[in-house]
Amino acid sequence: MDSINERLFSLLKAKNLKIKNLANSIGINQANISMWKARNTDPPAKYIAPIAEFLGVTPEYLLTGNHKYMPLQAAYIQSSASPPPNLTDEETLLLTNYQKLSLIDRVKVRGLTIELLRAQENAADLDTKKHPIQKGQGA
Repeated sequence: MDSINERLFSLLKAKNLKIKNLANSIGINQANISMWKARNTDPPAKYIAPIAEFLGVTPEYLLTGNHKYMPLQAAYIQSSASPPPNLTDEETLLLTNYQKLSLIDRVKVRGLTIELLRAQENAADLDTKKHPIQKGQGA
């Protein structure tokens, strides 16, 4: 998928969400969203974060389509269903607290999470460069 528009409407369909609910969630008329779909245009920038929130994805994912930015358990975050059975108590508490945050704070949390993951990946890359596996050694 190449455009924000395609990701937006594909996610709506995949999650069985309605344009009407999205419109209510972000505070605009349903006709505006239908117009984006009909004209194959992207929503204005000011709606990216609220749309991403509604869809349970990061704004970065909605903008780029890079799955690196799609959070795990994204479907649960937006749904009202009980948490998946494979979550630990700590993970369930984290998601419960996350859901209590304002939209702006949720975006901040996702941004911080991405920064932490990048730092972790960079540290692992540096460690691998310092201690490369020699030919013939197992990992």
